[in-house]
Amino acid sequence: MPPLKFEGRYGVSDPVVSDALADKVNTAASKSVFKLTSLTISTFIQLRRHFPPLQRESTKWTLIYSLEMHGISLNTLFDRAQRKGPCVLCLRDQWGNVFGAYLSESPYVRKGYYGTGTCFLWKQTPQPSDPTHIEVFKSTGRNEYYILSEGNFLSVGGGDGRYGLYVDSSLDRGHSEKCLTFENETLSGAQEFNCVGCELWGFKM
Repeated sequence: MPPLKFEGRYGVSDPVVSDALADKVNTAASKSVFKLTSLTISTFIQLRRHFPPLQRESTKWTLIYSLEMHGISLNTLFDRAQRKGPCVLCLRDQWGNVFGAYLSESPYVRKGYYGTGTCFLWKQTPQPSDPTHIEVFKSTGRNEYYILSEGNFLSVGGGDGRYGLYVDSSLDRGHSEKCLTFENETLSGAQEFNCVGCELWGFKM
């Protein structure tokens, strides 16, 4: 895969996904190394393997929204994400867990579900033998409840009244539990969590 570059974040003191040095990322990717001392670098590399072919080949990831840079507002995230295409949502809860979703299109306010089966949920699940392990939950095909964003919340995955991932309009409180769309585990430290970090990354082709 081509080398990666990361753009668009300035003056952030506590990022969800730390700035990764491109040469480290490129070296790891070229050697297919996924057990790195930097959790951040491994996150990017491992997630990249699960993207659709076009996004997998993207050489630049661009920061669309950062809670720290752009303010605590879901409306701001929607505004900045307009027509940006597929993107990666990265969240951190109050316990330090990092998780999120790959979205087949950028979120915007509309009625009803949208998106495609390329959407997936993910979380970091450190293992004794692999402290930088990433777990991915892809579409089960049981429904098409991929993205729902009706103005006062953003959710990914659903069914039977359960959301795979949900954040409220203030990007302060969230919820995660097993849903039919992805048959995922709870992504955060508990079903109800406080969102202390949020970033949305896009792809520059």
